[in-house]
Parts: sequence; C-alpha cells; structure tokens
Amino acid sequence: MHYDFQEIQRWDTTVQNHKFIRLEGIDKGKPRFLLYSSWLLLQPTSEAGDVPPRIFFGAGRGTCIVEGVMSTWHVSSLGFAKNCNRWDILTWFVLLLLTVMPATADIVTYPTNLNVGDQYRLVFVTSGTRDATNQDIGAYNDFVTVAATNVAALNALGTTWKVIGSAGNRGSGVYTNADVNTLTRTTDTNAPIYRLDGVLVATNNADLWDGAISNGISITETGGIAGADSSWYVWTGATTSGGRASDWFLGDTGGGNVYYGIPTASNSTWVSNLGENKTIAHRFYAMSGILTVHIGNLAPTAVTKTSAILNAKLSCAGTNYDVYVHWGTTDGTTNFAAWTASYYVGSWTNVASTNISYLKTGLTPGTTNYYTFRVTNATANVWASPSWKFTTTPDSGCVLFMFH
Repeated sequence: MHYDFQEIQRWDTTVQNHKFIRLEGIDKGKPRFLLYSSWLLLQPTSEAGDVPPRIFFGAGRGTCIVEGVMSTWHVSSLGFAKNCNRWDILTWFVLLLLTVMPATADIVTYPTNLNVGDQYRLVFVTSGTRDATNQDIGAYNDFVTVAATNVAALNALGTTWKVIGSAGNRGSGVYTNADVNTLTRTTDTNAPIYRLDGVLVATNNADLWDGAISNGISITETGGIAGADSSWYVWTGATTSGGRASDWFLGDTGGGNVYYGIPTASNSTWVSNLGENKTIAHRFYAMSGILTVHIGNLAPTAVTKTSAILNAKLSCAGTNYDVYVHWGTTDGTTNFAAWTASYYVGSWTNVASTNISYLKTGLTPGTTNYYTFRVTNATANVWASPSWKFTTTPDSGCVLFMFH
C-alpha cells in the first residue's frame, strides 16, 4: 500500500546517530510512527483501521517494536514488544520526550519583512479554552483580549483584540458576523495578517475570506504550536466568507452544534470544518486591530573600542512619541528590567519617517552589545524588534616599550 507524505515538522535532533524528521501522512488522520534508515516518519494506519500503530527502532542492536499511538501532545495504548534491550528502550523514551513536549516559537510582534510606517495585523489561537454557548460576541472578544493582555509583548502593542467568529441571538435577531467583528470586510482598512511567529496568514481582507489562507493560525499567544487533533479545535461559528450560516453560529440555540476550525489547516477548514456540541470547551482565534510599524532598529555606525552610534527609524504620523534606547550586554528583548541601561533620545510629533541616533559611550573593547529603541505616549508603549547586536573593536593587545 502506498502513502503520500506531507512534512509538518523537522527536528534537528540526533539520537544514537539517527537524525529524525517527522512527516504526516495525508491519507488518514490516525497516525503511526516508523523509524526507518535514520528517518522518523509519521505514517497512517491501514484503510481498514485494523493495523495497530507501531514504532520501529533500528538502533544498531536489533529491531525493537513499540505499540501505541503517538501525537505531538499525548501517548495512548503504550506497551513494549518482546526482545527490546535497554538501549532500544532508552531511545524510545528520548523520542517520547521529544514528541510529547509541546514546541514553542518566539513571539514576533513586528514581522521582519515590513518597513517603518507599514500597517499590519496579528492573529493567534488561544492556549485556553471555553464553550460556545454565549450568544453575545462580546463575551468571546473579552476571552481573547484577556489571553492577549496577559502576554507582556502583546499587551505592549496597545491594540484591540477581537475573536474571529460569528455569534447571534435567535430571539432578538441580533447577529454579528466574523468579518464585521474583526473589521476585515473588503470595505475596511486592508493590511497583511501575520501569525505570532512572523509567518503570513493572508495578504489582505479579501485573501482572508476567499476560502483559503496562506498558512494556518497555529501559534498561540505564548508561542505554543498547535496540533491538528480535536484538543486544538477552534470555535468560530463562521462561514468561509466571514459570515454565518442560518445555524451553527456561536451561541446558536436552534441546535446543539457550532462550526469549528482546525488551526493547522490552510484550506477552508481553518475556519469552517464541521460542527460539534457547543458545550464542549475549544479554543478561539484572536485578531488584533490595525498596527503600524512605528519604530525599527537599524545597524550601528561608528563602532569603536568604547563607543558606537545606535540607530533606528521612527514613524509617528499624527502622534506624539517619546523615544528611548535600551542597552545591555545581553538581549533584554521587550523587558525593561532586563536591560542594563536606558537613555532618553527625544520627542517627535507628526513625523512620517525619520532616522534617529544615540551616541553610546563607555563601552568595553571586544564586547558583545545589544540595543533596541522604544517609543511611548499616553496610549502606547512600542518596542522595536528584534534587538540589534554588535561587538566593539577589540584592543590590539600590543604593549609599547621605550628605551633610552
């Protein structure tokens, strides 16, 4: 029997001189793992479903067969076949740790391919869950807002967060569609939409609601990476066009089911797959308001043994911003307390785009340094990201002797 495979994850990990790659079979949803000639393959069960999942280890000491279903998040029906020696079992447990420990991604609030002044949106899937019984869209907006504001990097953006979902009340006839709630209709402001790992989801509003997206919304507010199993289903109550059907919307009292999406999917099932009972706790998609790249770090100039000019580009059209630069010998990212020192650079108002600089002195020769700029006003506190790294010029190490 032949299967086609689609790669979903690659591990830069070696166990007993075996390099592993994880592939997902697209034929069936129930996987099994196969280690074959230095490769780890996620392979579907037989079409009849009567072939138990097995893990084969070729560890150089014979073959060990392990029964059991594995996914990124859980292990079930685990047992060991006979004739497995301690090295095979050790290999299994190392792989178990690699497999069941959830992976994370670094949170990216400023996609690297954008320029200062560009507009964009961010989306994530919540790490927390709740039911879909409430008829008020505001309840779900509150849920995703709490998830976002509990993360310092997202809270610092000073933006609104709305659920990608459609809700309604049959009794009052009041309904809110997903495209209206998130202001992603074709008549609303257009901007590219990114996940929290900097990967593009949709180029604009129309692209979001055309039945497919560029990449699934599979990153949580904390950088967790979603799976495709039912524990990661996402309540939406929405259709692929951003609207709602006559039933199966969030809070629908006409039946028991509500539409859900799959966060790893990029076809129409990302938002509208099938229905499940609305009392089940599932996750939700969150979308930011329109964001603008206000500040971006630039490369340092005039780097010497003890000083350097730290540079950035600023955009603050129609707003008043105070600008600070943060410096240290380790990267403090967006944590104010993690930086060694902070300096006030100046205040700018209604500037479309301008370069700003700060002369940093008192540096140590041959030392790695980091810096980032931050802009703040009454309503926002925005960090340039990522931080910039540079090394001061080292001492020559020469000693001058003078003879008379």
